[in-house]
Amino acid sequence: MTNANDEEGKQILDLQDRIASKLNDLGYANDESAGDIIHHLAEVAVLGKGWMLNMFSKPATQEDVDAGRAIFCVPDERSKIYDLGVSLPVRAKTRKDIGNEEENPIPAGSVVEVVQCEIVDGTDVLVGFRQDSEEGVCSLEEIEILPAQP
Repeated sequence: MTNANDEEGKQILDLQDRIASKLNDLGYANDESAGDIIHHLAEVAVLGKGWMLNMFSKPATQEDVDAGRAIFCVPDERSKIYDLGVSLPVRAKTRKDIGNEEENPIPAGSVVEVVQCEIVDGTDVLVGFRQDSEEGVCSLEEIEILPAQP
């Protein structure tokens, strides 16, 4: 378990049991690969819930950024959640290079995963994204939201 405290560990173990029981009821094999899937599903559900709950209810705080639940925060309560009209996370394509040459910019046409979107001072929409192990922030105009994959 990565970054799980004792309470989260207990929640993961409890959820693993519940997932295993449901899969057993549905007739799925209870082998090693099923155990891995059960564990990872439970871990994502427990460890990822803070991010999803936070992003749908209020703008990110510095505490959220420090805990890895958000990419950025805007101080002084100057931002609000911006509704993209799709659920986050969502895939997007960069319209132009993002970042400067010193930071190894993300090239135009790259696919990123948008995980956060806030409007600042009622005018500027900022997007927090991930690409592989990298995180970044750009304006909404710098990306194009991609349709869901079938």
